[in-house]
Amino acid sequence: MNAYLEILIRTAAALVLLLFIAKILGKQTISNMTFLDFVTSITVGAVAANMSFNESINWRHFILALIVFTLASLLLSVLALKSRKWRNWISGSPTVLIEEGKILEDNMKKVRYTLDSLNQALREKDIFNIDEIKYAILEDNGKLSVLRKEEYQYATKKDVKFASTGVHFPVELIMDKE
Repeated sequence: MNAYLEILIRTAAALVLLLFIAKILGKQTISNMTFLDFVTSITVGAVAANMSFNESINWRHFILALIVFTLASLLLSVLALKSRKWRNWISGSPTVLIEEGKILEDNMKKVRYTLDSLNQALREKDIFNIDEIKYAILEDNGKLSVLRKEEYQYATKKDVKFASTGVHFPVELIMDKE
């Protein structure tokens, strides 16, 4: 078979397999990536890329490797759902970086998070003064969750006793012409 045609077919097959695997692993993998999801994504991507271009290895071996990694990832995901101990080992656990307004330097060192990284993450949340923070937690997916001190929190409709007229879920009335 022509080498170019074989690479084209193998690449198309790898893409279809990756889409199929992503569908099996679910939206969690894309939206809220954990350590397991990261490792699985990197490995499956590398195997698929090799499947596309490495003609010296039989394509069946690549498919077997993709199946094994997908099943292993699914098994570890189920274990993480069923057991807190496994979940902490597989996904990690949140780390408090600021508690009662005080930066916890030991926790910052444990997760190798610099003050510059903390300031950047806070600025991304429109917080330019650390004194506004009561708690800051580095989640297991690498995102920072912040609770502002009470005097810096935004007022809600309930706080200002604003009467709501109700919110309705939007319905798409006009679809494609097909």
